[in-house]
Amino acid sequence: MISDLHMYTNLTSSINNDINDIAQSSINNVDEQDDEDELMTPQELISRLERAWLNEKYSPVLLSHETELIMATFELLDDIEKRLKSNDTNKLTFRWLMHQTEYNRLYYILCSYIRIRCQKLEDYSSAYVHEQEKLSTEEYVYAQTYLNNVKAHLRKSVLNELKSEQTN
Repeated sequence: MISDLHMYTNLTSSINNDINDIAQSSINNVDEQDDEDELMTPQELISRLERAWLNEKYSPVLLSHETELIMATFELLDDIEKRLKSNDTNKLTFRWLMHQTEYNRLYYILCSYIRIRCQKLEDYSSAYVHEQEKLSTEEYVYAQTYLNNVKAHLRKSVLNELKSEQTN
C-alpha cells in the first residue's frame, strides 16, 4: 500500500514536470510578445486561470477580461495536444492518461470561463456594450451583434404585430 502511494506520488510529480516542460515554451512565447507580463510557471498559469474562472463564476457582474491569461492557456493547450498526438504509441500508459486528463480539465475550465462570460453578455448585453474596457474585442463584437439581433427580433415579432392590430 505504501509502495503504491510512493509510486503514485512519484508519477504525479513526474507528470507535473512533464506538463511544466510542455507548457514552458508556450508561456515563454506569449511572455516574449508582451513585455508587461511576468514569466509564469504552468502551475501559476493554471492557478490564475482557476482563480479567474471562479471569480467570474461567482461574481454577479462581468469582470475585466483576462486576455493574456486566456491566450497563454490556449498556447499551453495547443502544446499539450501536440505532445499527446505525437505520443500515439503510448496511449494506454498511466502517464499518457494523466496528461489527457489534465488537458481535458484545463479545456473544461477555459470553456466554462468563456461560457460564463458569454451568458452574462447575453443577459445584460445592453449594459455591457457601453463598458468596452471590460470586454475583449471578440466579446464586444459578440455583445453588439447579439444586441442587434435581439432588437431586430423584437421589432419583427412584437412591433409588427402591434402595428397590424392597431390597423384592424
